[in-house]
Amino acid sequence: MSRVSIVSILVVVLVGSLLQADTRHDKKRPEVPATPEARQKGIRAGLAYLDKTLFSLPDMQGTPREPFTYGVAGIAWLLAQDGQRVTGPAGGADPVRRVQKRLESYISEVEHRLKDPANLPSIHGMADSSKLVQYTWPIAMAGLFFSEMKLRGIRADEAGRALTRIEAILADCQEANGGWGHGRVSGKEDPRTEARIPKEFRKMMKAGGGYPATLLSSTNCVAPALGVMKLRCGVPTKGLDRAREYYGAAELGNGNFPYDPSQRSADADTTGPPRAAGAIFALLAMGVPTTDPVVSKAREYVAENMEYLSEGHGSATYGLLMGALACRALGEREWKAFDGMYAPRILGTQDKDGAFGCVCEGKSFGTSCDEDHLEMMGFFADGQKAYITAIQTVILLLDRTPPRFTPTPSKTTRTR
Repeated sequence: MSRVSIVSILVVVLVGSLLQADTRHDKKRPEVPATPEARQKGIRAGLAYLDKTLFSLPDMQGTPREPFTYGVAGIAWLLAQDGQRVTGPAGGADPVRRVQKRLESYISEVEHRLKDPANLPSIHGMADSSKLVQYTWPIAMAGLFFSEMKLRGIRADEAGRALTRIEAILADCQEANGGWGHGRVSGKEDPRTEARIPKEFRKMMKAGGGYPATLLSSTNCVAPALGVMKLRCGVPTKGLDRAREYYGAAELGNGNFPYDPSQRSADADTTGPPRAAGAIFALLAMGVPTTDPVVSKAREYVAENMEYLSEGHGSATYGLLMGALACRALGEREWKAFDGMYAPRILGTQDKDGAFGCVCEGKSFGTSCDEDHLEMMGFFADGQKAYITAIQTVILLLDRTPPRFTPTPSKTTRTR
């Protein structure tokens, strides 16, 4: 596979930066009634698009989007066949096996590069194509994929070995406050990298105190993966008690969750519902009962703000996935409310080639619509379409086939 190197700095973000654009688009899309036939047609077309597109994407150094998409797409293929052997639309190679190999290769790459601090960015929030950056997201999604494999008895021994390696990577980058960010940093400046950072960003980083070490969104991906790995797959895991404390400290008074726990006045931020949903999914996956005050307050908040689950910051589609997983885990009432609102919108975005579009409507200041990136150069756009399609296909599949890793809400606290 070819490897595309991104020479410039990819991400230098300051939380709350005044450069954050108002991304409201006032989008209103046509809807397609989510009949069983329409849903099945949409799922099949989405899987066919992924089978044709995903494995030909270039390996883009410096961005985690491709391996993350592999993990989500792998889960989609597992759900579509309900544990049976999965083949491509033409009866070709097993896409689950192909995803497994790609993710095992990525795990090996991360393990290798973590051995040398010179491969890490100097500070949080910096993503340079020459560094190992933002690896927590794809490694955590790989954890859910391999957990689903193991729970379905598909090459369970191989999946178990991958999970042990994943646990070691994620446990190593848990921060002192119990959460996770984009990954480890070196703390040592690299003159070659620093020279490419625009002066205005350097000033903002210093004035604003820097990028946070942890983020609710990334913790919402890592914590549930570790919870499932420990409680459902029997992988020895440390740090879940600290992660639970992280969520308790982060939750705001109305049940909303901020971008980062240091923000204590973001109660009215309408990009927060997807983060709150992700927190619910994470807490349930870690064995926290639905009667827990943090869960129950977040549950009420999400129920009252269901229409904003499509309006997340960073990636609206990722936020929608968190909303779907949380509502599926909470029970039929929440799931029916979510599915009734979003399945018709998802089906309405599907193109003739089977690719899905982002369902965000740009209703919030700070909404990050994933379709805004489709005007970039071809291989970026292709990767973005595959990313959106993988997530939307999984969401459609949740109605008929919940993942085996879906936590079962309990009323009593389970082991940490």
